Amino acid sequence: MIRAALFSLILLVESPATGGAFPARPGKAENAARNAQTLWQYYLFVSPGRYSGLSCYKGCWPMDDQAKDSESTHALFSEDQPEFFDTKGWTDHVRDGLGLWVSVDEQKVRAIRDGAVVWEAPCSTSSRGTGQRINSNKTPLGWHTVTRKVGADAPWGQVFRAQRPTAEIWQPGTHLEEDLVLTRILLLSGDEPGFNQGGEVDSAARCIYVHGTNEEERIGVPASHGCIRLRNDDVIALFELIPEGTPLLITERGGPDRPRP
Repeated sequence: MIRAALFSLILLVESPATGGAFPARPGKAENAARNAQTLWQYYLFVSPGRYSGLSCYKGCWPMDDQAKDSESTHALFSEDQPEFFDTKGWTDHVRDGLGLWVSVDEQKVRAIRDGAVVWEAPCSTSSRGTGQRINSNKTPLGWHTVTRKVGADAPWGQVFRAQRPTAEIWQPGTHLEEDLVLTRILLLSGDEPGFNQGGEVDSAARCIYVHGTNEEERIGVPASHGCIRLRNDDVIALFELIPEGTPLLITERGGPDRPRP
């Protein structure tokens, strides 16, 4: 009864007819329903102390093939704590909270809580590989923090310049050579002094973001100039899932022991 009532409330608030908080992609009303599903799964699995253990992992709402790539899977790690994550200090950084993992070799972003993948989506990191230095246009490795979220309530396709919304709204099918920052921004700062924090290796000074892109067709392959690109629907969903202060780990290799699908 509680689940049904909550789900009905979410659909009412977030449906296209009510003009809810999630902006739908132009011409695709099903994205609003998809965003409602993401919020529903957030309350089940991500929000601390709320309805943990319920079984709406998949299929809460019909989704198209693109949406299935980023649906919440609740996939568990293997029974033995992966040594790969032990060496990266996952427990020390995330503790019992929510953390993000960007796997460069898989081109995936995952939200993980209590050893379970509660959300994932394909991404695009730098076409030049990984690296820390300023002006390298490479994606930095290591531990970061989402220091600020920019773009709440912005329309789908909103163009940002210097972290500020402009009068431009990008539309699907519009081809531009420019690498646009769209829809939502998650600003990152490095947590490891001398590696991704300070001097010539400072991720914040390099303006490393997680953001939406005008090159959605290149998501899943390294194509960015250093940032982590997401499809615009996915960056909206992630924006709603995580609070500011969320730790984020970027690794070059996923390690030998990955989450089960």
